[in-house]
Amino acid sequence: RFTADLTALVQSSYLGGAGTDSAASLAIHPVSGDIYLAGRTNAPASTFPGVSGSAQPTFGGGTSDAFVSRFSADLATLHRSSYLGGMGNDLAAAIAIHPVNGDIYVTGLTDSSVLPGLAGAAQIANGGGGSDAFVTRFSADLVTLRRSTFLGAAGDEIGSSLAIHPLTGEVYVAGQTSSVVSTFPGVSGSAQSVSGGAQDVFITRFSADLGTRLRSTYLGAAGDDRAHAIAIHPVNGDIYVTGFTGSPTNTFPGVTGGAQGSTGGSNEGFISRLNSELTLLLRSTYIGAAGSDVPEAIAIHPVTGEVYVAGITTSLAASFPGVAGGAQGAFGGGFNDSFVSRHSADLTTRIQSTYLGAGGSDEVHAIAIHPLTGEVYVAGLTDSPGTTFPGVSGGAQGTSGGGNDAYLSRFSLDLQAPDVVPNTFAFTAQAGVPLNVMRTSVPVQISGLGSLATVSVSGALGSAFCVSTGNNCSCDATAGAAFTTTPGTIANNQYVCARHVSSGIVNDLHATAIVVGGGAAKFVTTTGTLIGGNCSLDVDGNGTLDALTDGLMLIRALFGLTGTSVTNGAVGGGATRSLWAQIQPYLNGNCGTTFAP
Repeated sequence: RFTADLTALVQSSYLGGAGTDSAASLAIHPVSGDIYLAGRTNAPASTFPGVSGSAQPTFGGGTSDAFVSRFSADLATLHRSSYLGGMGNDLAAAIAIHPVNGDIYVTGLTDSSVLPGLAGAAQIANGGGGSDAFVTRFSADLVTLRRSTFLGAAGDEIGSSLAIHPLTGEVYVAGQTSSVVSTFPGVSGSAQSVSGGAQDVFITRFSADLGTRLRSTYLGAAGDDRAHAIAIHPVNGDIYVTGFTGSPTNTFPGVTGGAQGSTGGSNEGFISRLNSELTLLLRSTYIGAAGSDVPEAIAIHPVTGEVYVAGITTSLAASFPGVAGGAQGAFGGGFNDSFVSRHSADLTTRIQSTYLGAGGSDEVHAIAIHPLTGEVYVAGLTDSPGTTFPGVSGGAQGTSGGGNDAYLSRFSLDLQAPDVVPNTFAFTAQAGVPLNVMRTSVPVQISGLGSLATVSVSGALGSAFCVSTGNNCSCDATAGAAFTTTPGTIANNQYVCARHVSSGIVNDLHATAIVVGGGAAKFVTTTGTLIGGNCSLDVDGNGTLDALTDGLMLIRALFGLTGTSVTNGAVGGGATRSLWAQIQPYLNGNCGTTFAP
């Protein structure tokens, strides 16, 4: 556990028994803040720490079992662990936490013929072949294994990534399968119902209780295609998958119209976007150059909705697409570098990429975006020696420990140099707006820039921006005003305005995200916000409507959270309502809601 600025290491903990133990995935519980890990262990009998009283307190068999462990948020207490496995070999590759009920889900691979908790599952029998994917659901305390399900057919399958839909609560699993033609379970009527080659990506959608497999789809062409990560867009609910493809040049499905429609080399990264029903492939894009480019992780930015992918590249010099102007615009040396790349939500535009590495071998394996600041964090492995890894000066550990070290790096959202991160800025929300009219924000002055910064826009119908040296931006809703959707530049102390067309639905929100260098804010309009007679979506009462404060508290409350679980880290400066005891009666009394005390 580090401070958010990476300057101080707050706490570490070992986790392991008498055997070999490796963790593959981590998640933070949205209510308790507890830390959950999943991976594999061959610690025999009941020697893995914390398994007493758990859902499965003894080793299942084979050469390895999956495990799940729960720590307190400060890493000072191991609350509980549980084995997970049958008589064969089992490993967990990914973990996710249900945002409403708080249950714990893991996926991975198994060659066990029986797993604990199969009663009532979507698939109660191993599909055959060498291994199947599986999904298992635990209670948050790891005392109860609620259900497991196999996922696979006659070929080999592995579940490599897992995500919970923020709107429906359904469970999505991505991985790869060698079950060919149309034999993978649930592909009928899907976006791609027939396999493209000997090994394809799969994406499968389950009900939250794992009792029903709602749909699966293949994704791939004639070569080997693998999925490494999945994410779900927090606003529109679309499904994003990233991985790599060895399919022949330009044959991967959906790349026409994508940010990169052609391959750069033999092993190329991809990003694909599907609808939540898995019936439509909306778009794909390649990502890479002449080397081997392998995306390992994906995240959706909570303000801009943009798609960030991190991975490993051997594309040398400055050949990786989009690195010009990035925080590290040239290959660092050694055999491979990490990379981070930022795309528009529709995957038609690559906005920025950056290398990350030095003279050794540098790999990235995880990415996360801070829910309040929007900054981008990546973590991985490096053998770059001494103090050569970029950005370590002033960090919690400024020099390598020797051999392979872990690393953790922090970027601004634009993936560019830190001198283009502005001071925090916000647009005043507009309430009671008529339906289907153009609305323009008041000008906002941008400060704290050390050089010109890029400015761009995304969001509702008619979203556009303008920049001015004066406190007006020529901002009005008349024809010919100096608004644009084309990314531009803004200097320190200049002004920016936003505009869009208001919603055509009563009591509805429309939002436009304005990105300035490494910062972002939303301009929001609401149609008829006097829902209960006097309702403003300015939850904390500080006079500004902000998605990262007011919006975050509303989402938490809608998920059934109360008390400090709603307010922690989400109250804006100058708030007149900072406690749930103040916010809950305000929302219930003015906004027609029935939130619990």
